[in-house]
Amino acid sequence: MAEPTAIARRQSAQRFWTRYFTVYDTLNQSRPYQAMLGRQLALLAPVPGERALDAGTGSGNFAAALVGAGARVIGIDFCEPAFDLARAKAPSATFEFGDLTQSLRYETGSFDLVACSAVLHVLSRAEQISAMGEMARVLRPGGRLIVTAFAHGFSAVRVYLETLAAERRASGFVTAATLGVRHSWHTGHILYYVWRIQRQQRRGAYAYLDESSLSALLSEQGLEPRAVERTLAGQCVTALAFKR
Repeated sequence: MAEPTAIARRQSAQRFWTRYFTVYDTLNQSRPYQAMLGRQLALLAPVPGERALDAGTGSGNFAAALVGAGARVIGIDFCEPAFDLARAKAPSATFEFGDLTQSLRYETGSFDLVACSAVLHVLSRAEQISAMGEMARVLRPGGRLIVTAFAHGFSAVRVYLETLAAERRASGFVTAATLGVRHSWHTGHILYYVWRIQRQQRRGAYAYLDESSLSALLSEQGLEPRAVERTLAGQCVTALAFKR
């Protein structure tokens, strides 16, 4: 049985992420965020019928993209209230509890694809090693993994400014200004929640990554990095890897 302090920490974290996911999907209106999801999908290149695990599925945005590409998707997260949002986007996917700080319940080599989108940076370095080991374990030999995480120096303000700039380039100043005003309340809350994530990172509870540290993390778990690049207005690092 978990210690009372561990249970309290988990409950506190679940409350935080439940609140975060009430505003998170504002990012779906952001062109840089859409481009990040699209790039992840293009790199992973799902084949219809492949079995995919979306590890840390949250509100289900990438799970929905995988389903749209024809994959058979299981999405896991320890914040179960987010599953209501996820199921609305991807009714054919299966969503169930899963904690990336613990062993996964799935058999070794049981997935063709594994995705971990915008999750890994909210784990400690030791937890990242353990989580990547479990994701590698459940991936079949020759299978593919895509992972995206906050990069060192992550700036939510830069993502927001690039969102407005991209909208202005695509649709004009008035549309960009309208987007900013329409989502100002949600944007303010997202910036606040990201500030809290960054505070945890500065305290050492979370670990941001860069190209070299993410490549090393993948390689240490028997995965072969094939592409490592910046996404989300340069504020995240994304990597595609194959299981040897």
